[in-house]
Amino acid sequence: MSKRILYITPGFPADESDSTCIPALQEFLLEISKNLGGQQIISLNYPGVGDYKWFEHSVKSLGWNNPVKVQKVWLLNFALPALQKFVDENSFDLIHSFWMTDASLIGAKLASYAQVPHVVTIMGQDVKPNLLFKRILRSKPKLIALSAFQERLVRSYGQTAVIPWGLSDHWFPREINKGEVDIVTVGSLIDVKRPEQLLTIVAHLKNDFPAIRAAFIGDGPNRKFLENKSIALGLQDNIEFLGELNRSDVLGHIAKAKLLFHPSRYEGFGMVIIEALALGAQPIAYSTGVAGEIDKVIIINSTDEAVQVAGSYLAGKLPALQYHSDYAISKTVEKYKRLYNKLLE
Repeated sequence: MSKRILYITPGFPADESDSTCIPALQEFLLEISKNLGGQQIISLNYPGVGDYKWFEHSVKSLGWNNPVKVQKVWLLNFALPALQKFVDENSFDLIHSFWMTDASLIGAKLASYAQVPHVVTIMGQDVKPNLLFKRILRSKPKLIALSAFQERLVRSYGQTAVIPWGLSDHWFPREINKGEVDIVTVGSLIDVKRPEQLLTIVAHLKNDFPAIRAAFIGDGPNRKFLENKSIALGLQDNIEFLGELNRSDVLGHIAKAKLLFHPSRYEGFGMVIIEALALGAQPIAYSTGVAGEIDKVIIINSTDEAVQVAGSYLAGKLPALQYHSDYAISKTVEKYKRLYNKLLE
């Protein structure tokens, strides 16, 4: 059965080389095109205004650039007639929005206008039930959580299902030199990710492993603070700040690491966990997102526990890790295809 699906997202890659913009969504849409062909995508904020092709998909970027609340209301009212015309011209069977924010509000309005089903994938901190969240819920979309952890937070809001993200080998490194880095942390350098915990761990481990090597991959407002603290702790020769890298380089650095430390306070899913497993880097994480659902992930509750676990791994032989096949992107797409078929019966 041929389907015409409209995907709506707050942001989207500017071109096919832009691998850092929502990697999980890119994996999904690359795989969905193998099954359903090219589809239409609306991106609200990024990149700038314009229509373009991304692999097989057609993208309409509105270029809103994350407006403040008053601007959003004006932009939505201004854009809605043109978007309704766009829906009429394409005769979509279903609308699928990402993030329970403006993208899903527009998705709800367009789905109601076209009288078609609306699927919403909750991505991260949009799980918090604010006024916009409740407004979208009134349209009764099919809600998709990325993990059982996330689903427990939203199951009281209506029709929910769990469909985790998955991986392909599209960006994976072809050669891996394991052990060049001891510990790596991947993510934005912001409070919710708690990146400062890596400094604490390395400072403790340096007593037993003077040549320990660690790296931050990612950027953010806390970077300068972390760099200064690293120097104050005497770790400037042990810790490297790599900044924001393209997807292939991120995966290459994970592949070189013995351990992935993921101290985030909250994750809807935690894509880097399954990336680490696929690349043989032992994940150490708090029980958030998918981390607590995979037995190969070592769950910790404090930095003291993280120090103990990391120390035991660095002192011994790193066990070989196999890719967790439950998180293949082909399985993600199959689950969405079954959902689409059910909603369109």
